[in-house]
Formats: sequence, C-alpha cells, structure tokens
Amino acid sequence: MLGDDTKTGRGFKLVEFTDSYGYECSLQQSSAIGDTDEATENPGSSFIWLGVNDGKPQVMKSQAKALGLELPPGEVSGWMPYPIPEEVQISTRMHLSRDQVEGLVERLQRWLDMGAFELPSVSST
Repeated sequence: MLGDDTKTGRGFKLVEFTDSYGYECSLQQSSAIGDTDEATENPGSSFIWLGVNDGKPQVMKSQAKALGLELPPGEVSGWMPYPIPEEVQISTRMHLSRDQVEGLVERLQRWLDMGAFELPSVSST
C-alpha cells in the first residue's frame, strides 16, 4: 500500500507516503482546472501533484566553509543541511496533466513487467 487516503484543507484528495530513502512524498489532486467538461464538473480531475514534499538541500561538510557555512561540532565528513533563503523557492513536485499521467503509468507498468521503460516499437506494415 502506498499510503493513506486523506484530503487537503481545501478538500482535494491526498496520499502521503515515504519513499525508500525515507523522504516524505505525496500524490495530490490539483485545484487547476483543465479544458474538459469533466474538469469543470469534477474539480481535481485535470492535474495532480506528485513528488517529494521537501527537497532538503544538503552540502558536503568538506565544502561548508567555502559556501560560508559553519561546520557543526564533531564529524567533519558526510552531508549537512544547506540553508535556502526564504526568498528562494525550490520546486520538488511535478504538476502532471491527465495525458502525462497516462504516459507515466504506461512507462511504470512496462518497468514493472519487464524491468525497462522502453515501450515496444510499433512497426508499420
């Protein structure tokens, strides 16, 4: 099971889950409205958001000083958080249309079935 079905504060469907690296992720209906009749009648049916909720930027501790960061006491190797100013936005989630989701599902199903993304080539005869 990927996660529990919940809703956003605005009533859009939301599935929150954790990936294999422990990052919090989500799949969420978008409030954006597409150009189909169903989109008008069924808000949240045109686009979805999918991805990691927070990019959690990090930098190698060996590069901290060069980037103007103070090393935390103790271990001086490995990764440490890299602070991003509030004025900077980093997008971590994809905003996908129904057509893009269909293509993604097709590629993911191929990977599940065959261990590869490539779709079989269609020969025209």
